[in-house]
This record gives sequence, structure tokens and C-alpha cells, in this order.
Amino acid sequence: MQAVQTRLTLLLDADILLMLGLLAALKAKRDAEGLQFVSLMAMLQVDSLWEKMLMLAFIYFFKMLYPFALANKPESKVAAAAGGCILVDTQALHVIGGMACLTLPGLPGCFLCLRF
Repeated sequence: MQAVQTRLTLLLDADILLMLGLLAALKAKRDAEGLQFVSLMAMLQVDSLWEKMLMLAFIYFFKMLYPFALANKPESKVAAAAGGCILVDTQALHVIGGMACLTLPGLPGCFLCLRF
């Protein structure tokens, strides 16, 4: 993290392919809402019946842990992050310990949002 000189840091899973304009849209949302980080869940392949069933279960489980309505309220203490694609203020990342906060096992995006 000491080598990062930019105002913003983009954290991506290795298998993420960014659509044209996505980074600009993330930055615009971050700027418009005054956020320190913005995250998106990747669109996952859900072609077969089993993939569709597992995706529904995954989203249901995640929603139980981090209720979306509460996580989207600025005054709420509840936060949620999809770790596949995160745009974060570099300074804020430094304040919470940089990349060390992502070394815990589990969902790195969730650990990141817990530190903010």
C-alpha cells in the first residue's frame, strides 16, 4: 500500500472482467453519494438449474447476514460489500490498516466494510 500514489484504489478478484464504463460509473456513484468505497458483485454464470438454485441460496444467506435495506442507509451501522469489485479511497484504506485488513479468512469485502 505504501507504493499506491493514486487518490483511489481499485480492488478486483483475479477473474473479474470490467465492462466498458463501469469504473466511471463506480466513481460517479462514489462522488455523488460522498462514499469512501463502492462495491459491486460480479455477474455470475447461472445457466443450469443447479447454478440458479445455488445463486438464490447464496443471495438469501448474504441478505440474512447483511440486510440490504439497512446496509444502504447512510446513517446505519450495518454495512455490506461484494468483494469482487471495490473502489475505495486510498487514504481511507491506509487509515484502516491497508491490505492487512483483507488477510482474514472469509469474505474480504465484508472485512473491509467492517473496518470503515
